Amino acid sequence: MRTRGHDHAPERERTISSSGTTGKPTYFGLTEADREHWNEVIQHCFYATGIRPDDTVIFGVGQTMVPGGTPYFEALTELGANVVPAGGGSTDRLLSATTDLAADVLFSTTSHLQYLTENAPETLDHRVDELPVTKLIGGGGPGIANPEIRTRLYDAWDTDSVRELMGLGDVIGCMWAECEAEDGMHYCAQGHAHVELIEPTRRR
Repeated sequence: MRTRGHDHAPERERTISSSGTTGKPTYFGLTEADREHWNEVIQHCFYATGIRPDDTVIFGVGQTMVPGGTPYFEALTELGANVVPAGGGSTDRLLSATTDLAADVLFSTTSHLQYLTENAPETLDHRVDELPVTKLIGGGGPGIANPEIRTRLYDAWDTDSVRELMGLGDVIGCMWAECEAEDGMHYCAQGHAHVELIEPTRRR
């Protein structure tokens, strides 16, 4: 383990990776300073989506090594929420935890939320709108901004909010998030990642 000097504690580094769904995963190395910056920005993103310290969040992402895995879990914990690591197991266990703990928030990938919407009723023997969830938050892929998908999730779950967030694994795992307007995402990484807007050449 590398240290910054004989008089300092070891530096808390971490290696995470892309999902590797389309090929070999890409690995990202985070220094202790990187992790602190990531944590602060990801907290901003989740706060924008409506997460507060009194929420119980079912954390449905099972791949802890991806940018939306452990870094998101740590940020939600630092935000003060009661975070339940229910991802990676069976659908039945995830949904049972949601009911048993009266969780008001379900966070997972957008595709997983759609999977649960379609398949959970068979597992539960009742509709998902009978679950205590009042907030759905999706990440790890586009979709919730699609009006049809958002409406389908609202109708199925009967929640108060359906919001999304996103980031870039090689920059910061989460940098944009939706607020209560649910009309596009806000940039939440001011002071940590600088954006350059480039106007493409216009074709005549």
